[in-house]
This record gives sequence, structure tokens and C-alpha cells, in this order.
Amino acid sequence: MGYEITEEDKNATYVVLPAYNEATRIRQVIVDIASKGYNMVIVNDGSSDNTLEVVKQVKKEFPDKIHIFSLMINRGVGIATQTGFEAVLRFNPKYVVSMDSDGQHSADDLDEMIKPLVTGEAEAVIGVRPFEDMPKTRSFANSVMNFLTKIFYRVDVSD
Repeated sequence: MGYEITEEDKNATYVVLPAYNEATRIRQVIVDIASKGYNMVIVNDGSSDNTLEVVKQVKKEFPDKIHIFSLMINRGVGIATQTGFEAVLRFNPKYVVSMDSDGQHSADDLDEMIKPLVTGEAEAVIGVRPFEDMPKTRSFANSVMNFLTKIFYRVDVSD
């Protein structure tokens, strides 16, 4: 059975969601995360579609759970994620999770992701998804980045 994640644990956790042109997918991602009781910092990465409007609309349903930051132009997922990490510090989180805003990561996994952090079993947790669940171009890009991570940081990652 083990430890069960509490509302206090969830309130101490912030999910960083960088978003670029995700208007057709982000609504459900946000609703799923907020419905589970987690806080979010969403970084609109200069989207040219109506991603920002969708996020603002969902914020009306969960006003205390969603914090929106916007970059004027598209800077890329790395800068958007970094912006999210810097922004989240304003809220003094105990735990921070980074997820994709396109639905590739499931909000259902959040409790299990933070459990090792909450119980003190780990200081960092990296989720892994199978490459067969990804488009081939993304799988190739991930393989290249994983290889570079291994070379520069001597850490073997698979996603």
C-alpha cells in the first residue's frame, strides 16, 4: 500500500507546462492536472494560435490552481521551461514537475511521480515513456539528446 499523496502534498507541488500552439490539446491537460488538485505554471511560448485564450478560459474554472506567464515570441521549449522554473519560485513550491502540454504525459502519473520526493526516497524523479508511443521524428530527436546527455553529464536517460 505505502504512502498516499495528501492534499497538502499536492498543494506544495507545481507543474510547469511550456506551451506552443497547443490550443487543440492543452485544455484537457490543464483540466486533468487541476482536477487532481495540483498547481500549474503555464508558459505560453509566443503561440500564434489561440493557446493563450484557451488557458485563460480554463483558469476561470480553476483560478487558484493556474498561473499564466507569456513570452512575446516563440523562444523554444528550453527557454519556456526555464521561464516556468524561474516563475514557479515565486510560489515557494516544495516540489516541481515539468510536463508536456500536448497530452503526452498523463496527469494520472503525478501522484506516483512525486511520491519518492514526498517520502524522501529521492531528490529528483525522471519519468520515462516508451519510444514506440512517440512520433518517429520526436523519437530520433530524443535519442540524440539522450546521447548528448550521456556524454556531457554521464547520466544514462532513456526519454
